[in-house]
Amino acid sequence: MQIFDAIISDRGSKYAVSGGAVCTRDDINRCLALLKRRKKFAKATHHSWAAILMTDAVRLPLKADDGEAGAGNIILRMLTRAELTGHLVIVTRWYGGRHLGGDRFRHVQDAVSHYLDHAMRLGRFVPNIPVGRGNCRTWPGRQNPRHRSFSQNSPIPMTGLRLCLWLR
Repeated sequence: MQIFDAIISDRGSKYAVSGGAVCTRDDINRCLALLKRRKKFAKATHHSWAAILMTDAVRLPLKADDGEAGAGNIILRMLTRAELTGHLVIVTRWYGGRHLGGDRFRHVQDAVSHYLDHAMRLGRFVPNIPVGRGNCRTWPGRQNPRHRSFSQNSPIPMTGLRLCLWLR
């Protein structure tokens, strides 16, 4: 799991973003449990997350706000726009004592953008190619100036990424 800590701070509230490759709801629960094992993250006020899983060639969007109303929807919308499936993104907030109003939505968007930009730069995604029979896929390799694109024949950076093989 990739963690970017203390990326945004506003009026006492602090934000972090993390994520990793997932194939099932159990993988999501394991990632959340792994994150909350860290003492600092266990004390966080909110762990909002979203993921789009592929089950039998059907997209299954999942999200949770964890008390931060609307945050899961924002993360899910950004994952849909990026066409990123089989990947979990978690935005963590430590409440600083002052209400942020609508700024909290901008902070969630900025955190997810930070994750997508930096994880791509570090080569944490793979292109949208079939893996096994279940096609647990992540990055689609689309043409976008902000993101690297891959072709079927290009070498794929696999550092720290677990591919899912769904065998029946």
